[in-house]
This record gives sequence, structure tokens and C-alpha cells, in this order.
Amino acid sequence: MCLCGDPRFKITRRDFLKKSSAIAAGLAALGEAFLEYSSPGGIAEAQMDRQKEGPKVQTVLGPISPDELGVTFMHEHGPVIDWSGLYDQPMAPIQGEFRQKVIQQAVKSLEEFHSQLGSWAKTGTIVEVTPIRVGRYPDLIVEMAKKSDIHVVGCTGFWGEALAPMHPWAISMLMEKDGIDKVAKLYVKEITEGMEDPYGKPGESFTNIKAGIIKIATSKYLTALERRANTAAGLASIQTGCPITIHTTNGGGLELAQMLISLKVNPKKIIVGHQGYMDDRENVKATDYHKKLAELGVWVQFDRIGYDNYPVDNRAEFIKPLVDAGFEDQLLLSHDAVPYFYKTFWQEEKRESDWWLFREHPWSLILSEVVPRLSKAGIPERAIGKMLIENPKKVLAF
Repeated sequence: MCLCGDPRFKITRRDFLKKSSAIAAGLAALGEAFLEYSSPGGIAEAQMDRQKEGPKVQTVLGPISPDELGVTFMHEHGPVIDWSGLYDQPMAPIQGEFRQKVIQQAVKSLEEFHSQLGSWAKTGTIVEVTPIRVGRYPDLIVEMAKKSDIHVVGCTGFWGEALAPMHPWAISMLMEKDGIDKVAKLYVKEITEGMEDPYGKPGESFTNIKAGIIKIATSKYLTALERRANTAAGLASIQTGCPITIHTTNGGGLELAQMLISLKVNPKKIIVGHQGYMDDRENVKATDYHKKLAELGVWVQFDRIGYDNYPVDNRAEFIKPLVDAGFEDQLLLSHDAVPYFYKTFWQEEKRESDWWLFREHPWSLILSEVVPRLSKAGIPERAIGKMLIENPKKVLAF
């Protein structure tokens, strides 16, 4: 989700880091029981089961066949995002009637997506990529999924430092000598056993709701903490086969993809997202850069569709050159949208009234407005179908 153009969402990292260093010791003192790997035998058995049954997609309601996904938007958020924890502030309240309102809005948005499918598919999927402790509430995501005909894939992973500080829990682990391994173990645990329960202290308890993708991030230039967190993601992907989706910020995607590949991560499990504006740090349109990514064998994802710098009208200008160059089997689409965002995350006082209905129809643009423009630009329906249906099946199954 990109809110970087809004001046309300600016705060200095220096003040945050001073405060976060003071709490790092406390977080580290929570203990390491939550970071234990599943037993090697348990992971081996799970891998053998997958080999017998074929690769599955891990949704928040359990594993499904890739053929059940339908039209898939690969980078979305919901039902909420809250950056408060990144600034060492209490999370915003989601209780009572407002909680139900949040769920109802999310389900309404999913059902609107479902109603647009028409002849494309019987159902659809959103890949929910809100990082750890950034408003990722597994119970809310499950409730949203249970009340909709749309599948939902959840994620693990800590966010980067481009738009906000990294979470203090991540910082406290990554600064330790064996921090990369600790974070990798956390990611593996969330993929094989269940995502952390965010209502208590970090790492205090876990759900049985498994993640189906790893979300990582890079600033315009990869920072030291990002490098460590993303190395952990690579290790977790190698161990589990789980795909990785990358948040980029006007650059950084190529270098991070190269770093993951150098760790021996399968390129077919690497998604470079947020493409479509200043991706090479210099040019609004960076077709040669996109081709370099595709030549690595990774997925090139055009999302943020509908934001100021990613308008619906010109998405075909970015996508068609890649289709013409023979890379239609490596392209993905999404909105990177969310129903609710907590807009005064930096304040200690938390009020329900500060929840912002960021976008009433967050997942409605691609099928209704983008697909017709892609067709009009001469992109064949075969290629559009791959971007929306066939390609997600390949990357999400493990």
C-alpha cells in the first residue's frame, strides 16, 4: 500500500530508533521458544504429503488446489492496515460494532470483486500481504474469508524502512548475532504452523492460521536491516518452498531479486512488485529494466493500479512491451489497496473515529477498467488470462 505522497504520514526515523533501542532488550527478553523450528521430521512429513498430493496453495482457511484460485490479485491488503506498532504506539481499537463494520466492508468489497468475474472464472482470490504487526490480524482475515466466496492467502514477513521504520520486534532480533536465523525461524513457523497472534506481546502466542507467501521490502536502496530481514526470507523460502513478494520503492527490485537468487532462492518464487513508475530510479517508464527482471526468471508485478503515479489509463504502455517480448508467462497484476487505514498512527491516543475508509471499492478496477484497456491496446486475451489466472497458480503453489 502506498501512502508516501501524503504529508500526514511523515515522521523522522531518528526519533523512532532512539526509542526502539530502549525497548529492544525487553523484546529480546521474551524468550526464544516461539522461534523454535518445527521438528525436522514434521517439516519432512509435510513436504512428503505435498509431493503425494501435488503442490497446494495455502489459504487462511487451509490448502487448496491451484486450479481453485480463479482470478487472483497478487498484492492486496485487508481488512485493515495500522502502522502504529512501527512507531512504538498502541494499535488502534477494533472492537464491538466497529469490528463488525470493518468485516462487513471487507466482505462487501470481496463480493463486488466476485460479482465482476462473469465469464472469467467462478471464483477469485486476493493475496493479503499486510506484514507482521502492521495491522495483520489473522482472526479478522479468516472471518472476512469465511463470509465471502473469494479465497484469501495470508502472509508472513517484516516490512522494510522506505515509508516507515521497521518494526521494533524485527530490529531487536536482527541486531543480534544470530538474528537472521531467528527471523528465518519465525517465518518458517508462520508458514508451517501458524501466524503470530498480534493481540499480546510479540511472539507470545500463535494462531493455527498459516501464511502462504512471504512479504519483504526494499527502500530505494537496500538498507542494512532490510538486507538482513530479506536474507531471512530467502532462507525461509528455500526451506519451505513458499513464494516471496517484494515491496519496492522507486527502485531496488533488481538488486534484491539478484540477492535472493544468489542465496539460491528459486527465481520462480520471487515476485518483484510495485512496478510501473520510476522502477529504475530514473525513468517513469522503465521497459528495459522490466525486461532485465524478466530475464532473471522472476515475476514482474504491476500493482498500485489506480494510485496517482499508477493511473489506469496507461498501464498497457508498461505491460504490452513485455508481452510483445515474450514474457507474458511472468506477469502479475494487482491493486495494492485496503478498505480501512488508521490515519493518526503516530499518536499515542487511539480513537475509533480516526479509522479511515481509505477505499470503498478497493478491488474493483482491474476487471472493470484495466482489462478492457489491455485488450484495446492489442494484448491478447490469452496473455491477460495468464496474468490473472494461470501465472498466480504457478507462483503460489508449493
